[in-house]
Amino acid sequence: MPLHEGENVGPYRVIGQLGQGGMATVYKAYHAQLNRYVAIKMMHHAFQDNQNFLARFRREAQIVALLEHPHIVPVYDFSEYQNQPYLVMKFIEGKTLKGTLVDGALTLEQVLHVMTAVANALTYAHSKGVLHRDIKPSNIVIDKDNVPYLTDFGLARIAEAGESTLSADMIMGTPHYISPEQALGEKNLTAGTDIYSLGVVLYELVVGRVPFSADTPYAIIHDHIYTPLPLPSQVNPDIPANVEMVLLKALAKDPQDRYASAVAMVEAFKTAVTSAGLSELRADRVSLAGISLAKLRIAMNSQLIAGSTPNLPGIAAPIPLPSPSQIMRQRRRERRWLWGGFVAFLLLCGLSGLITVSAGGTLARLSEARQDGELPLVPPPLANVGGYQVPDIPLDIAQTAVARNPNDPAMYLAVARALNADGQSSAARAAFEAGLAIADDRIGYLMTAGNLMAEDENHESAIVLYLAALQLARENPLAYPDVRAHVGHYLYELTSQPNNVNFTALRLSLNSPELNQIDPSFLHIFGSYNLLNFERPTLALGRIRPLATRPDALAEARLVYGEAFLADNQPEQAREQWTIARDDPHAPQWVRDRAEELISDNP
Repeated sequence: MPLHEGENVGPYRVIGQLGQGGMATVYKAYHAQLNRYVAIKMMHHAFQDNQNFLARFRREAQIVALLEHPHIVPVYDFSEYQNQPYLVMKFIEGKTLKGTLVDGALTLEQVLHVMTAVANALTYAHSKGVLHRDIKPSNIVIDKDNVPYLTDFGLARIAEAGESTLSADMIMGTPHYISPEQALGEKNLTAGTDIYSLGVVLYELVVGRVPFSADTPYAIIHDHIYTPLPLPSQVNPDIPANVEMVLLKALAKDPQDRYASAVAMVEAFKTAVTSAGLSELRADRVSLAGISLAKLRIAMNSQLIAGSTPNLPGIAAPIPLPSPSQIMRQRRRERRWLWGGFVAFLLLCGLSGLITVSAGGTLARLSEARQDGELPLVPPPLANVGGYQVPDIPLDIAQTAVARNPNDPAMYLAVARALNADGQSSAARAAFEAGLAIADDRIGYLMTAGNLMAEDENHESAIVLYLAALQLARENPLAYPDVRAHVGHYLYELTSQPNNVNFTALRLSLNSPELNQIDPSFLHIFGSYNLLNFERPTLALGRIRPLATRPDALAEARLVYGEAFLADNQPEQAREQWTIARDDPHAPQWVRDRAEELISDNP
């Protein structure tokens, strides 16, 4: 529930609301005993049961409490009110840099003033081992005395504490200022990721716009990773060459090619400004940059219509594409592009939050034909389950299709598939996640992605996708029977013959505390069946027995239990289990048919 004026939160009396974000609302409040105003950051009630957001909220308090700097907003207190965690911070009476830019471009003096303060704050945080990971104008506040502050360490982490994930940054951060390595979800991020983001802010302040902007988050992060940086002088001809070189170095794709610190970057910028004799920036540079961008887009569209490749001015991105031999050597590892990262993304969103598909609309689009049907389509193995038709097209065509159809989830799957085939697993996962975020039918989307992975014999990824779809479908009585039948039949066929699936690793992953929201029952059932490939019926019986003898045992478990009995030379017990499976009115048709077949073959 939102707080109201006059409401008391501990010793703080609420004055009014200051702003609202994706995970919290900020209020102005008054502490009577200390006679000072504060800002209360109250987590939204919807997130109070989400452990990921709670952990992030607590982490913000703990991390900022370590930092004492004149340009970092301090945290005074951390507590709970009616089971809602909140932070108490210094109240800054002023505007964010984003809000200030709405009023007009900054003067050169103002740019130097803001960048110097923020760079000092950021370099200090880095010296304490803290990465901010969400540097952007809305997280820079300028008070009424013209003092800049760096705020909102909600995405921050201790540099040694863990890894970044693309999904987290896509959901909680903003793609316009994200570094290439952060967008790729690389482990062991360094201060370079914040330096890049601050470099984007500097680019925006000096040139008049951010370097990359598009209609979809995926398109923006793709540009940060792969697209050459638009030369500042091509956007704004008044940018001196030595200032341009500072921006190019700050926004190098490789972190090692950037400045060693944020302070070093700003000092280099000051030196470049002085040596160029630059005394002021054009006041109309924002509109000038907009005109340049419009001309660039017209040129790009004209060349696309003509069938040629747009010639974009920029500096080459120093990320080499893998050679064919490298792709072949890494193919097995790269083909697992969804196994770990996808599950982390799904759990970050919260399975309970994803289970929102209405019973009446879940499978409404299962057989929907695409308007651009002239594209070669890859049919799903079972046409009545996969929710989207995905064109099998080259990467460049797929990316153009996404640009033209930014709200079509199938196009993101097409890009993901093409990227994965090209060995670009992290970018493929990013495309998949972008499509999932906009998909109306998430069950169908997950099933379609699973079908593509199964067709590509990437069975571990397919299993995770199918199990996630099955988890969502449990809340949808219309979708569940079809999804259950598809997933179970796929796993049965897969495990009825020798395969290279690491069921042990998958089982351990889904049993971990971080991933246990996905029901692993099917994985246990068919993992047990897989043991028969290794002539280990006794072990298979031991594994399947707890699942097959429970009161609510699935018919699939009974079916596998019977086959394990048969392999262990216990035909009577086998027929008993098959009979139960065959007569189960809730069993998928393929289970009943297979049970009947086994009974007939083993009288």
